Amino acid sequence: MKNAFFLFFSLLILSCIGQPENKKTEKDFLIIIEGKWNLSDMKGFSKSDIKDLNNIPFIKIEENNISGTNGCNRFFSSINSIDKNSITFSPFGETKMMCQEMKIPDAFSLLVSSINTYLIETNTLVFLNKDGDKILTFTKD
Repeated sequence: MKNAFFLFFSLLILSCIGQPENKKTEKDFLIIIEGKWNLSDMKGFSKSDIKDLNNIPFIKIEENNISGTNGCNRFFSSINSIDKNSITFSPFGETKMMCQEMKIPDAFSLLVSSINTYLIETNTLVFLNKDGDKILTFTKD
């Protein structure tokens, strides 16, 4: 009887454990970051610099596509690969309009092309460069 109880309890514990991180597929990680994300912090600029923009930069992730605006121009790309921490994109395409203030849009475009890793922190998506520096932080819309 003890063995039956132990076996039942062990199976119950194992069934409650979610899918292990190393067994997750790209699709599982894509689902986690899907949605519209508004820029809240950017390396080299203050939060008030971002809030003062007429058009706040954002990204929108749907399946393996990413699009959005840098505050002036629209951009688009696709996600080549994603796992627990790393993410790679195909080359970014972008419109080339000229806006009154181009400092943040130009910097945003440079930073987005240097994304190497990401972190998810409660409704926050943080992108890091290859050196591990936080370069772009987004809040879920």
